[in-house]
Amino acid sequence: MKNLLSTIISLTIGAAVGSTTTYYLTSNKVLPDSAPSPVFQQINNNTGGTDKYEIRWYGKPTKDYFLGNYTIVEKDKPIRIEPISKTPHIVKLILPKGSGVAATGNCTDIKIFRNGKECGKTAVVGTGMGANKACL
Repeated sequence: MKNLLSTIISLTIGAAVGSTTTYYLTSNKVLPDSAPSPVFQQINNNTGGTDKYEIRWYGKPTKDYFLGNYTIVEKDKPIRIEPISKTPHIVKLILPKGSGVAATGNCTDIKIFRNGKECGKTAVVGTGMGANKACL
């Protein structure tokens, strides 16, 4: 049951964050007239180099068990979802510029930092939805 719930949470965050981001980051779909100007400009500004990400899960689980994961969206690559087995927990990543990261978990709070600055915003809301953030 925990694996099923974790998969559902992963797919919810991945779909909400990944589908839009993947659409705009797929090279054959990014055209000046197909992407909103701020999105297109951001993609053009962030195509070289790397960013350092740090994802932090805080607090005790809100249930008897902990379920959590993070999602990585990179240009022209499949969306990657990785499970987290405990809280508190920290994951550090180095990704190409223009990538996106999202995280979820049934914990008190989640924070995402890109190059040392907090950048995550709540991505999905609704009854029963755990803490979640996305940094695109």
